[in-house]
Amino acid sequence: MTTDQDNCKTEFARMAGRIDSLLQTDGSDGDPVIWQGVDLDEFIRDYHHADSWSTREFIHESLRQLASGLRAMSSASAIHDPEHRPSNPKTLAFVINPGAALEGAGEILFAAVSGFRCILKLPEMSARLYKTLLEYLLGFSEKVASSIEMADGPLPRFDGIVFINALQKPDVAGYFGRWPHLYLSSSRATVILTGEESQQEVRETAAGICNFYGRSYRSIKSLKVPENYDFSGLKEALSAYHNFINHSRYFNHYEYHKSVFLINAVAFEDLGFLLLTKDQAFKGNTGVLVYEEYKPGSTGIRQSSDTGSEAGDGTAGQGSKEAGLFLEKVGFLQFLQSV
Repeated sequence: MTTDQDNCKTEFARMAGRIDSLLQTDGSDGDPVIWQGVDLDEFIRDYHHADSWSTREFIHESLRQLASGLRAMSSASAIHDPEHRPSNPKTLAFVINPGAALEGAGEILFAAVSGFRCILKLPEMSARLYKTLLEYLLGFSEKVASSIEMADGPLPRFDGIVFINALQKPDVAGYFGRWPHLYLSSSRATVILTGEESQQEVRETAAGICNFYGRSYRSIKSLKVPENYDFSGLKEALSAYHNFINHSRYFNHYEYHKSVFLINAVAFEDLGFLLLTKDQAFKGNTGVLVYEEYKPGSTGIRQSSDTGSEAGDGTAGQGSKEAGLFLEKVGFLQFLQSV
């Protein structure tokens, strides 16, 4: 392994360790983690006042996934040693519409550690969460931390652009096509079930459906199940998320789609917090899980994408593990090398 690779691996391990420190002190009797005068435990606990989707539970889930991804990340494709950054580093713009708290943080951190200047364009309600926690994770390295900037207005000059959960109109997409670009958006992941899954696999599938209120672009949006599939085990696993009904914004989505189903005579099953339907027109909507039946014959579980892009193949619930918020398989590394 080269010195550059060793240095990058060290950076990732340090960031993972800082996440561990933050998660271990939350809710404990130990000293709180203070960063630039901010009690991060309190900051995370109260952030739902700024963005009701960013609850403490799901900020912690994002951080756990990020820490796991940082540890798992191979340094073999690292581009630059962060201590020997080029005098004129290339600039990456990240346009992010977070469906999940800190969505895209893994890509941002990897790009920054690899020597890129990163410009982040975020909704106002999300900007402080990203700024505070990214600065905390990179606090040990001023050189790397200084390479991440928030854009309040128009994007400054950039060499490449990444859209994360940010859909673009065709004419806008055409404009940005002049630069190296990557879309990590609406993969509409589908999981294929066979009816032979273990209880753990079913629980992982439920987590992939419900984590982040099902709003992450990596969330499981639909199922393919064999004819006459017994949903009882999955329904039991999904019931662990029934408290979503007490979240006002989630409840509004659920109630709205339920009204649409009733008015338009769309067949559905009401799980009390999640609507189950075969109508593919509602795929990807918050509070709705779409499924379709197939003739038995397939084996195992795999996660696929009906857009033929990011989700790739894997086990059920993969979207809820370390790959979920860190470095897409479609080629984020290859994209960086193309900029």
